[in-house]
Amino acid sequence: MKRKPTPAQIAARERFAEMARSGAFKRRVKRNPSIGIKRKRKSITRRSQATGRAPTRRLIMRRRATAALRQRGYFANPGRKSPTRALDTDSPIYRDRVRVRGWNVPVSPLMDADVGGKLLRARLPEFSKGNHESAARYFLNENKRLQGAWSALIGREHRRVFGKEFRPEDYKISGIGREEYSESVKDKLRALARAESDAGSAAAAHWRAAGKRLFTLRSNPGRKSLTRRSQATGRAPTSRLIMRRRKTLRAPKGFFANPNSRLYRVLERRPSASSWSPVGSFLNRERAMQYARAYHKAAASPVAVKVMTG
Repeated sequence: MKRKPTPAQIAARERFAEMARSGAFKRRVKRNPSIGIKRKRKSITRRSQATGRAPTRRLIMRRRATAALRQRGYFANPGRKSPTRALDTDSPIYRDRVRVRGWNVPVSPLMDADVGGKLLRARLPEFSKGNHESAARYFLNENKRLQGAWSALIGREHRRVFGKEFRPEDYKISGIGREEYSESVKDKLRALARAESDAGSAAAAHWRAAGKRLFTLRSNPGRKSLTRRSQATGRAPTSRLIMRRRKTLRAPKGFFANPNSRLYRVLERRPSASSWSPVGSFLNRERAMQYARAYHKAAASPVAVKVMTG
């Protein structure tokens, strides 16, 4: 049975309704902006962790872009301005052919990496070695992106036509895979395969133009950049900065990896399994231990659970 409200409760409700009708709440919100916006603005202008001084314009740009990204684990890195007129494989810079000693046909930068590197240095005199290295990484990322798009498209079409997943032994025709695919899909596959090949050739040519050995392009294109001096302090990089730079090579374009100092992983192993499998990751050790105990208690079958750092 409900109890009747007391006279004090009735008076408080009437006062609350009167304030709502008069617009007092709206005026109060207008005078006092949300706290979340203040915290965001404060985080952008806080002191630099590397120098302890006020943030530079570049650091403020990075923090603003990071807040807009809202993707955990990555820190925006606008990067330096560099020439961009060479980042199109359909331009005459890459397509024009010339006579070169040792070749019986005209050669373009996309046909041979060594010759292409020499041609690109002559055709792009404003490019430094760093610019060529950046262009090589750009084209290498484009090559991987186009390769992924080609694989996804041929996988969807193969499932539609044959009702099963695409396997390497199903590949019969260069570029398009199978003759049974529709004409529109085959045209898209040809275009993606050609663009992928051009991007890889351009990356190799720029890598050679930067004076790099070709076999190091795909293995570690940013090895030298890992140990360069810190832009903030001018000193040798710390171990944490090297770790951030190494993760940046695998990060999305335009963002700088910002790994956490420590991560606690919960692992499980079934009696029939020979290795441990991850089931969760936590930033706090106590939460990881609580989750591990709860997971072990709720398991339907016998299972071993442990917590590891790293």
